[in-house]
Amino acid sequence: MRMLKGLTATLSIAVLLATMAVPALATPEYRQAIDITFPTRRGATYSDSYFNSRGGGSRVHRATDLMGQHGWPVYAAKAGRVVWAPPAAHPTAGWALQVRGRDGRVYAYYHLGHAGGGRSGAIAAGVATGSWVRRRQVIGYVGDSGNAAGGWPHLHFEIEDGRIRDPFGGRRMNPYASLRTAEREGDYANGRGSRSSRGGPRSPVRESLRQGHDGPRVSAWQRKLNKIRRRNIAVDGDFGPATHAATIQFQRNRGIGPAGPGTVGPLTRAAMARSLARQRRGPAPPAATASLRMGAEGKRVAIWQRKLNKIRRRNIAVDGDFGPATHAATIQFQRNRGIGPAGLGTVGPLTRAAMARSLR
Repeated sequence: MRMLKGLTATLSIAVLLATMAVPALATPEYRQAIDITFPTRRGATYSDSYFNSRGGGSRVHRATDLMGQHGWPVYAAKAGRVVWAPPAAHPTAGWALQVRGRDGRVYAYYHLGHAGGGRSGAIAAGVATGSWVRRRQVIGYVGDSGNAAGGWPHLHFEIEDGRIRDPFGGRRMNPYASLRTAEREGDYANGRGSRSSRGGPRSPVRESLRQGHDGPRVSAWQRKLNKIRRRNIAVDGDFGPATHAATIQFQRNRGIGPAGPGTVGPLTRAAMARSLARQRRGPAPPAATASLRMGAEGKRVAIWQRKLNKIRRRNIAVDGDFGPATHAATIQFQRNRGIGPAGLGTVGPLTRAAMARSLR
């Protein structure tokens, strides 16, 4: 009898652990924290309800409920395009929105507005399927529509990512870690206040910019990139893949890296300030004795790049930017001609004379 009781207890524990275990097919990314704006007002209460049972059966939540009050604004957690905004309240989701962000994820906002109420009290004016919404834009209002009728008003918030696999064979992330991060960093639309690791306020001018950020400082950076790189990046205040790629190219051409590629920090800002100052001054005088080195730019650099390509059979971009590729090819040319080690990578009189001899 004692052995039977022990076996029963062991089996009970095994069954409990089996029901609690996350299947092996789940990828850990489903629970990672991503950069979002908190989607409603400061003061909303929530818990990690991802695994909570719904409907009394095997269905689980796979979302986070943000408990608030009727009429609280709902903000876009990410900029993106509205891909679903039903013309009438959905039987379960109620008045609802789904927004596909620039990052490819779909952000869902359900139970908007009053149960039995109209669209105007649930969805913000101008927001409809196909419309573009900015990050932190008011897109709807907290409510209890759909199958939340009669309960506490709340925002059901989901994140779907086709690149991950959740513990239930789907593609839904657990929003809890992302919400906690937004709360900790003070990323609220109704009073944004990022804080440093020491707890003090960050200076908005000194704070680094990176992919996923948005706002007027991103727009200013995009305008600078367009001006210095002759690009046609959309000046939309959203630090997306195109801005990220152009930033990395700018950094590489200025010899910035490899730490933090694509992040606009003090070194990158200083390099941009120097580049814009040179552009305002106009091209340097074509003095034969003026040296070229990493960070130089203009017509004389482009001429040097063409010469390197001709003599070294390279395929260096002839863009007038003396970046790492031009620097490395210059050093190789100098070493092959016995120039150095002083001033390696700098195109001075000795290097020019060696190139002239090589091109004869």
